[in-house]
Amino acid sequence: MPALVRRGGRAALWLVAGGHRVWVDVVSGTSRQEIWRLEGSHGRALSLGRRVGLSSAAAALDARRSTVWLTSDVPESRRFDSCVAERIVTLDGQTGATARVVDIRLPSGRCLYAGPGSTAFAFGAFYAIDTQPQPNRLFRVVH
Repeated sequence: MPALVRRGGRAALWLVAGGHRVWVDVVSGTSRQEIWRLEGSHGRALSLGRRVGLSSAAAALDARRSTVWLTSDVPESRRFDSCVAERIVTLDGQTGATARVVDIRLPSGRCLYAGPGSTAFAFGAFYAIDTQPQPNRLFRVVH
């Protein structure tokens, strides 16, 4: 029998799961962002602390450390149609604390396309595939 766990928001940018927990990025209005940690039928919003501009729809989970890895566009002149880099960010799955790991410089001002299913965490590293332009590029980041 389905059970409603969370209501509200305009969009969910990404969703990752590990063990008995699920994390989801919920956007409300034009810019309000909340990261929710769900356990079974209960959930709570995490405190994000310092904002790092989590704008991406790609996430992967290091389940051993309960750390969510994210890609986030670094816009050129505050516009998200052109980017100067892609920021790799970690989010503590317990507290919501975020930390910048590295910025990946991108060619010709485009933003990384790392949509759902294009990131993974394995063997102690975060992987993100960029599917535009051809040829595809795979990035590996170790923290």
